[in-house]
Amino acid sequence: MAVIHLASLSNDPSCDLDPGWSVAINHEAAIRLAAAAKAAGCGRFLFASSCSVYGYGDGKMLGENSPCNPVSLYAKLKLKTETELTAMADGSFCPVYLRQATIFGLAPRMRFDLAVNQMTLHAITRGKIFVLGGGQQWRPFLHVRDAAAAFRLALETKREKVFCEAFNVGSNANNIKIVDLARTVSKEVGAEVEIAPADADRRNYNVDFSKIARTLGFKAAHSIVDGIREVAVWVNRDVMKDYSTGEFFNIVRMKESARILAGGKRRMAAPRPGAEKVFDFIRAGEAFDLLLRACGVGRGDAVIAGKKSPRWLLDRLKKYGLRVTLLPAEDGGMSHAALEKQMVKGTRAVFLTGAESPATLKLAKKSRAVIVSETPVAANADAVFWMRDVLPGAALSPAARIRVNGGPVGKNLRAFIKKRTDEWMESPLAGKAVTDAFDLLVK
Repeated sequence: MAVIHLASLSNDPSCDLDPGWSVAINHEAAIRLAAAAKAAGCGRFLFASSCSVYGYGDGKMLGENSPCNPVSLYAKLKLKTETELTAMADGSFCPVYLRQATIFGLAPRMRFDLAVNQMTLHAITRGKIFVLGGGQQWRPFLHVRDAAAAFRLALETKREKVFCEAFNVGSNANNIKIVDLARTVSKEVGAEVEIAPADADRRNYNVDFSKIARTLGFKAAHSIVDGIREVAVWVNRDVMKDYSTGEFFNIVRMKESARILAGGKRRMAAPRPGAEKVFDFIRAGEAFDLLLRACGVGRGDAVIAGKKSPRWLLDRLKKYGLRVTLLPAEDGGMSHAALEKQMVKGTRAVFLTGAESPATLKLAKKSRAVIVSETPVAANADAVFWMRDVLPGAALSPAARIRVNGGPVGKNLRAFIKKRTDEWMESPLAGKAVTDAFDLLVK
């Protein structure tokens, strides 16, 4: 007897919409099912995992033994479930982990929240393909019928070859940069490719699929072009159809379900109860991006930070092309005398540690005073940004939180969060964590 466990909230925005649902369905239910299967005498348990466990991959051709750096709740849950299933393995129970590439192609319940399918849809219905972040990020792709073939092989292969083994499922030929995918769709269908420079999605992985070919004899039968062509034929049969509904997008279906469960009212909302001006974010990077916008910081602006600031903060400020002045530390915080000397008209924001004196904080608030810390700090700044559970594989609670006052920064942050909610489905990667599902965060 065997179990093939496919059920889950199957992409990053769906997981981010309600983390509680995600933990309950994608992790806890999987472990309960495995325990019940084992108790019933099930000999083999195939778990549908994901190549997204590699997250921000260091280098190319990531194999099953490469470091895992999951950057989304969805990926963290996949990796956590693999780990706990391994602990359950014994002489009678054989778990196998199939880390699938991003799926594409026709299916009985067609999805357009997947990159190949959505780019093809947009090329036909809008005449334009959207690419974020310059499109230099790598992704592997897998046709849905090839995925089914891989599961069958994992089911039929001798136990000793698959016991507690992870297999990347895909083909080296279908590793491609997002911008090249867009150009491939454009060539096949005919559409303009629009490239935007910004992208909060840090996932970037070029995956090695030699193990599954060597061990199971798997070979993908469908190319990306095959998928583009079959999806194009399907869409062209009814180009006037509304393809933005829950029939085709998981996140839309989940929002509809949430409203039904809540009696027609919106159930996902923030600020969090008991902390009216604190916002939770699944991705720390995007949270910080939105905070900069809320503070009115733009490319080329002058900002001030301390020499003892976290390395990630300094790197990110430079990445945005900001003119950063670094000031020395004093008693764990920024030097008041140095700040007084450097604080000039036109300084857009000052990034503090939270250890500064009230006088230094007051001086910083002549601009925008932003405290950046690993833990919450009680201070009367324009905003306090702190991170928690941001290490790969760490706990599953929000990666970052922002506390804002009732002034312009707080109002701006709310507005930008709402705007991102409205924008996210414009992305060619809408099903794969280009932006957060910010309905979780907005009233």
